[in-house]
Amino acid sequence: MDYYNHEAPDMTHPLMDAMNVMAYDAATVGNHELEQGSAFMQRLLDASDFPWLAANSTGTTGEPVFQPYTIIRRGELSIGIIGLTVPVSPSMVPTSAQMEIQWSDMVETARRYAEELRPKVDLLIGMFHAGFDATEGTLLPGRPVPNASRMVAEQVPGFDLILGGHTHHTIPPAGKTIVAIAGEPLKIMAGSHGKTAALITAEMEKTSLGWHPRNLTASMISLATVKPDSRMVARYQPAYQQVNSYMDAVVCSTAIAISTHASRREDTAAIDLINRAQLAWFDADISFSSSFTTSLEIPPGPITVRDVFALYPYENTLFLVEMTGRQVHNYLRWASRYYRISGDSVLANPAIPGYQYDIAEGIGYQINVTNSPQILRGNRPVTEPDSTVANRIEKVVFLRDGSTVSYDDNRTYRVVINSYRMFGGGQYIVENDRVGYRVLEASTVPARQVLTRYLGSLGMVKDVENNNWQVITGAPGATTE
Repeated sequence: MDYYNHEAPDMTHPLMDAMNVMAYDAATVGNHELEQGSAFMQRLLDASDFPWLAANSTGTTGEPVFQPYTIIRRGELSIGIIGLTVPVSPSMVPTSAQMEIQWSDMVETARRYAEELRPKVDLLIGMFHAGFDATEGTLLPGRPVPNASRMVAEQVPGFDLILGGHTHHTIPPAGKTIVAIAGEPLKIMAGSHGKTAALITAEMEKTSLGWHPRNLTASMISLATVKPDSRMVARYQPAYQQVNSYMDAVVCSTAIAISTHASRREDTAAIDLINRAQLAWFDADISFSSSFTTSLEIPPGPITVRDVFALYPYENTLFLVEMTGRQVHNYLRWASRYYRISGDSVLANPAIPGYQYDIAEGIGYQINVTNSPQILRGNRPVTEPDSTVANRIEKVVFLRDGSTVSYDDNRTYRVVINSYRMFGGGQYIVENDRVGYRVLEASTVPARQVLTRYLGSLGMVKDVENNNWQVITGAPGATTE
């Protein structure tokens, strides 16, 4: 989408063309369509021969921005489809792309439209860009639950089938078949990245009251076992080659190997490059970034656009904010929850996804995993140190002048964080700083473009990493895995 939005804005997205050729009946709006901005979203709408649904999108007029549902006719049958989108928080969509949309609670919206549509159709389908596990995602105070598909299934009567999305799970697993339980909607999620597709079979029965589903089954098919249609391959080969040419364009060169394999355990050139690009963009003091992948390996030689996308795959923008020394410490403490200690080994905390772990540049620091990850009283951070609980963050030094950054440091620092963090992603601000950060500057240039421009200015990447942070432990012989 990034290519067709920025590099080829006058071309029809090949996926839209393919969906038209395959005669799609409907699609549900997802956050990735929205993150490219309103102009791109309108292009998708204009290019589609089918409706895009999102019943819980409300505009400034109080009406849905997108079509809430559609009714499909198949012979004597009427099939209703209600679309719901994960309530899009600002953490999901860059500031520059945000539209004037309020996202309503999925359960309340589903109930409203199910009551309206159920009497009109023989089969009611919920097609939701949202997961089934309500505990997944960032739960922000005062905002709707993001992944509420199961909540709809359990709390809203009338649905026969609910198709989930967003969280990339595969339900049922590939090669498996599930059957609907009487009185419950069948719940399906077809994974991600076009790896699987669900084949759903509805056996309909006609009674004096009309048609109703007698049996619903779903089988998950691995698309690796499906032979591509030669006509479709030929149709999209030119677009495929065009995008590949763009992705293979050289941004700069590197004299060193750049790897993310150990990037969540130790300082690496890969994350240092992201943070240094962000520091340079704002002339900032400190920068935070995640390691979005641990499987990237760039050998010495050219760095391509493809490599930059792999290193920074998301459409974040950047914010320059003001933090005190205490706020910097609290941010690092929250990040340190990523680690846990087991015996003589330091392991990743399975409850914390890797992209929720931020790494800093501009300061030096140590994470002592033998201590508690942060100061808590109940489930909330406290504003004053609690002497009964040790802290993980040690030896924080401002690299620009070598001065100590203490927890009681009232000096302010110019700090770069991305839009996902700024608006609550990972709960760094929600849980650790009730006041929030004063925004000094906001960039409308995507973070990936900031990185691309920085790499281009370097020409050649040489020694980058400065080993400014370490994970340590007091346990004899302990290792970090």
